[in-house]
Amino acid sequence: TSVNSLGSTLLNVKSLIVGLVATAGLKSMVSEFAEAEKASAGFRAAIARAGRETPAFALAIENLAQALQDYGTQDSTAVIAAAKFLAINEKITGSVLPRAIKLTVDLAAATDRDLHSAVLALNQALAGEAGGLSRAGIKLSEATLKSGDAVAIMAALEKQVGGTDEALAKTTSGSLAQFGNALKDVEKEVGEIIASALTSGALKQMTVILQEVVTGISGTAGGMGGHGCIERQFCGG
Repeated sequence: TSVNSLGSTLLNVKSLIVGLVATAGLKSMVSEFAEAEKASAGFRAAIARAGRETPAFALAIENLAQALQDYGTQDSTAVIAAAKFLAINEKITGSVLPRAIKLTVDLAAATDRDLHSAVLALNQALAGEAGGLSRAGIKLSEATLKSGDAVAIMAALEKQVGGTDEALAKTTSGSLAQFGNALKDVEKEVGEIIASALTSGALKQMTVILQEVVTGISGTAGGMGGHGCIERQFCGG
């Protein structure tokens, strides 16, 4: 009957939706892992160009990024991506880089900006320009700016914004950010497993499956067209 046929069609639609949601979830997991991998590769390339690249140094920075996520609000992937633009600043030596990364995280929290904007503001300050920071209410003396001393400039900034991100993490919004970051960590771990399992053969099989899903959706949509009017009296003729 028409009702039974419609019920079967709706069941097919439900199955397709579940399949698509699962596929979207897998895609999100793989994407999170890919972004983390991309950030790490970009950072390692940056420190290699700066002549600082060693496995131990790169690992130490990645561990720092994870610690900043655990105690603050920023995602470790975003921290590593930002660290790349600090590493290419000649005034930020290898020993100073961890301090600059933490300061950038606090600047972002204190000025309500993203990490990329905070990196730009810090790099400007190290170049003797405080425009970006002064507009956010953070002041540096002319003498400090003109000194060109990266450590002195960062020390002056730390007095004003140090610990801001960790304090923010203790608020409701900060707790929500931490929860979201923890979920991203799970996605990265699962995404890595999925990505490593996706050999060229597996990718081809998944492509075929997705094509079958698309075909199923098209067929279901066409099938539903026959049930556009369950009762003819409501169809206007």
